[in-house]
Amino acid sequence: MKTQKLLSLIIVSLLSVQTLTHSKDWQDERKILDNAKFAESQKDYKEAENLYQRLEKKYPTNINYLAIGEYFARRKDFKKATRYFYKSYSNLVQDYNQLEDLFYKYEMHNELLKLYLKEKYITDRVLKRRFSRKAIRWYKLLSKHKKAIHFIIRKIEKADRPVTFEFRSIVGEINESYESESFYFIELYDIAIEENLTDDVILQLKKLKKKKLKFFQYYLIEKFLGILYFKKKDYEKSYFYYQQAIQRGLYSPYELEKLFHQFKIVGQHRLRLKLVDQYIKVLQKEKTAQHRDQRLFQFMLIKARLHLRLGEQKKAEDIYLKILSRKSKGLDRSITNEIYFNLGKIYFTKNQYEKAKNMFLNIDNHRMIDGKIYVARCKLAVNDYDGAFNILVLIGNNSRSIYYKALITLFQSKTQTSIKLFEKVILRYGQSDMALKSLEKLEMLYQIKDDKKKLKAFIRFEKLLDRLDYNRLLNHYSDLLSVYSGSEDQKSYFQLHYAVIYIHKKDYYKALRILKSIKASSKHPFWVQKSSYLLGQLYIERLNKKKKGLKLLQELKRKHPRTLFLQSANELIKRYSPKVDKKEKKRPGPS
Repeated sequence: MKTQKLLSLIIVSLLSVQTLTHSKDWQDERKILDNAKFAESQKDYKEAENLYQRLEKKYPTNINYLAIGEYFARRKDFKKATRYFYKSYSNLVQDYNQLEDLFYKYEMHNELLKLYLKEKYITDRVLKRRFSRKAIRWYKLLSKHKKAIHFIIRKIEKADRPVTFEFRSIVGEINESYESESFYFIELYDIAIEENLTDDVILQLKKLKKKKLKFFQYYLIEKFLGILYFKKKDYEKSYFYYQQAIQRGLYSPYELEKLFHQFKIVGQHRLRLKLVDQYIKVLQKEKTAQHRDQRLFQFMLIKARLHLRLGEQKKAEDIYLKILSRKSKGLDRSITNEIYFNLGKIYFTKNQYEKAKNMFLNIDNHRMIDGKIYVARCKLAVNDYDGAFNILVLIGNNSRSIYYKALITLFQSKTQTSIKLFEKVILRYGQSDMALKSLEKLEMLYQIKDDKKKLKAFIRFEKLLDRLDYNRLLNHYSDLLSVYSGSEDQKSYFQLHYAVIYIHKKDYYKALRILKSIKASSKHPFWVQKSSYLLGQLYIERLNKKKKGLKLLQELKRKHPRTLFLQSANELIKRYSPKVDKKEKKRPGPS
């Protein structure tokens, strides 16, 4: 019993001594840390550093390593700070968030980049990718773009599974999930374009292409080189790399359609045709591919459209007839309508009107009206005016049917009816193509030698202007001016129309320059008088220069007392002349 009591007493004593020792150590550790911080606050950095070294030697714990690292970070000694931070957080996978926070806090950006470059030591795919993305981001933020290019090229070289990227718009942006490996291509594209390093990226990719790579890696590099050269507007080289990528057979039809669209927008139709040909050859080699025939048929249609655009009608005709002979029963109705319509147009341009008419009569649904219009045109071409007119009446009123009715009445020498119908097209469908065609016909009908009739025609033209697309009109008159530059009368006529359009567009100074030019150079009295009147009206009503405008109108009356614009000029002079009181007050005489 006594022995047991003695043992218990000894154990309790030992525990008390241990607790006291720990308590004393903790107080000592805390005291050293507090003294170090106090010395730092007093700017006694030598003493502070000695105390931190003593703390590290005597109490080497993670918390103390962190405190020492933060001291060196505050002192901008980032090399030592980094060493202690890594001592404090030694498990990269578990502790990288804390390290990130510390590097952000003390603006240790280079150290942050080095942290992300440690991705090579990480095995987890998702975390590895996250580190890689952040490394690229910090390369860019620190303006180390060439290093970023080399880093990304290494990543592409080590890619172990296929990825995809595609055009998003004409500017050539690449669109793909931010989480996939295609991120490397997106970043590489951004660096190439934004930092004007396209040539550097192309050089590195060409070097990479010479190495022994996986099959899909060659495809990705060729495709990406195609995008970069397209952005540089070097379309021949872009085509060269795209066709290499297409030959590898990894392109989806959806991606190819978008690719062809890019070449379409920049007007490279011949290169589009070559790319389509290339893909059709790839498809023809496939024997067991799913939906092969469907895709082959789809790209044959694209090829036929391209031949039509390039004016190669015979080649387009052969393809359309081949499609109809093979798949006429199983084709979608919208496709057969397109084929019949395009074949009809081909025969129409060859003056094979009967053949064309038969093709157009096969069209139904929403394209039926287009077909009927062309049937009417076929009848019109063989002088069957009544037959054409009857078809147009059945169609009802739309811009094209009214236009062709006007054309028929013109052929039948019913000029006034024709003029009314052409004007109706402009008034109802001013923004359509038919409106501009109607205006061309009206201009031909308005070319009258009688000045009074010419003035009426011009007034009618001005009333129609607000219904039309000004920009298209300006292009139209620009073309006409180049055609009729030798005829003084025609030139003045079209220049005057040009000026009136600019007045309607509220671009008054351009109108002013043209009107002055007509007034000074035209030999025809009517155009001189009309331009003088418009100049006066423009100065008074638009440019607020009443004095100048009134002077021009008075000059017009004096030089051309029998002008057709006399009444209009008098009205403007009366309305804007300064008013003078009739009853003026008499001045008082000398007292």
